[in-house]
Amino acid sequence: MGHGFWIAAFPADFRMTLRYRHGTGIGHIAFRGTGELPKDTDYRLRLDGATAVLARALQGQEGVIAAQPLALTSGSWHDVVIEMTAGQIGLTVDGKAILGVTDPQPLPNGIMGFGTINGQGFAFDDIAVSPAAAGTAAPSGTGPTVTPTSGLTEAFNTAAPAGWILLPGAVVEAGALTCSGLGHGVWIASFPADFTLSLRYRQGPGLGQIIFRYTGELPKDTDYRLQLHELGVQIIRVAGGQESTLIQQRSPITQGGWHDVVLQVIGGQITLTIDAKKVLSVTDPQPLPNGIMGFGAVNTTGIAFDDIAVSPAAGP
Repeated sequence: MGHGFWIAAFPADFRMTLRYRHGTGIGHIAFRGTGELPKDTDYRLRLDGATAVLARALQGQEGVIAAQPLALTSGSWHDVVIEMTAGQIGLTVDGKAILGVTDPQPLPNGIMGFGTINGQGFAFDDIAVSPAAAGTAAPSGTGPTVTPTSGLTEAFNTAAPAGWILLPGAVVEAGALTCSGLGHGVWIASFPADFTLSLRYRQGPGLGQIIFRYTGELPKDTDYRLQLHELGVQIIRVAGGQESTLIQQRSPITQGGWHDVVLQVIGGQITLTIDAKKVLSVTDPQPLPNGIMGFGAVNTTGIAFDDIAVSPAAGP
């Protein structure tokens, strides 16, 4: 988790250039940083070797605002440019525009930080910051995230789907996301706060897991976890790393078979349907903030997901 923090009077609109050596794990560049952990406010660029992820943290509450595929090899040096003017943020790596996004509520000016999240071998050099001209930050042709929130779908037709991070134990094979051990596929996109999630799910001998409204970083993450077992289901609420069970329901799910799962979240109301049968409904009186999603296994094998679709859900 080592970081170097640069405390200076940076221009609010800036162009930062640097040389970056990718390591093993996640590289991290923070800017417009104010406040103190865990209630800090900043933008966070994460580079994991497969994807560039830009997150926005406001008083410790984090949400992903953009993500694009970016292949980086451990030990390689790269020329990185980050530009920010007002709420426009652009990232260029080795002369190629990677992402560009506009934050309609830009964070206030602050300091910068450079480091890693549970990794090693990362390095930064030749860092330079200069004022940026208005309107120059967002590279053309690079929109926010992968798909607009009017409809997000993933059928796993490629081994490396755009906007996904496949953690160890998660692979795409035979046109589906298959997970074993603690393997998860993390889907980074601008999801609607109220949504309907539909998918095909194959049950294994242990726990399958669907994570939603995920923000923060382990072990202080905040999210909901729908856990599916052949004997039943449960929803766990995690706030700042502290777990509590919202609901448990006995509802057998046939092992090895594929099932149609629909999860609807509106405010704090969570409803689950499996194979057209309503399995549970629960209301969280303190609903968690919006975030990203993950699909995986909890110390088991044979879990799989396919034909995932997310669409906005209308309130009551």
